[in-house]
Amino acid sequence: MAGGRPTKYEKKFNRQVEQLARLGATEQEIADFFGIDKATLTRWKNKYQEFCTSIKKGRLPADVRISESLYRRAQGFKYTETTFEKIGTQEELEDGSDEAVTKDLYKKKVQTKYMPADPASIFFWLKNRRGKVSPIDGQPWRDRQDIGLEFDQLTDEQVDKLFDRVLQGAVKQANNG
Repeated sequence: MAGGRPTKYEKKFNRQVEQLARLGATEQEIADFFGIDKATLTRWKNKYQEFCTSIKKGRLPADVRISESLYRRAQGFKYTETTFEKIGTQEELEDGSDEAVTKDLYKKKVQTKYMPADPASIFFWLKNRRGKVSPIDGQPWRDRQDIGLEFDQLTDEQVDKLFDRVLQGAVKQANNG
C-alpha cells in the first residue's frame, strides 16, 4: 500500500496546463494555479506522461515563434515600413452645407529597410541554441575560453610573442573568412 496523501491530479488538468503553457506560464505559476508546490508539479510531470506532454505541446508554438524571431534578429533582415507624411491642407465644402472644412493631406511612403544583425542575439543564439558544438571546428562553443595561462607569471618577452601569435592568427582568419 502506497503511503502519503492522495494526489490532487485529475485528467482535466492536461487541457488546463496546455493552455497555461501556451500563455507562457512559468513552472511556479503553473504550480500556483493548481495549488501545489513545484516539487509536486515535477512529480506530476514524471508520473503522468500526458500531463508532461501537454506542457510541452503548449510551449511549442511560442518557443518556435521566439526561436524564429531570435534567428532572424541574429542574421539581420529586411522589412517594410509604411509612414504618412503631411504635405498640406485642403478646404472643402461639407455635403449640403456652405461651411468649409479643412482636411490634412498626407503622402503615403512605403520603404524597404534593413535591420542589421544584432550581436547580442548572435551571442544568445550561439550560447543557448547551438550550445554544444561550434559549426566551425566541431568543438564546444563557449563565450569564454580558458587557455590555462597565468599572465602575471610570463615575462614581457613571452607576452609580446603570445600577442604577436594571436594577432597573426586573427589577421590570417580575417583574410581567409
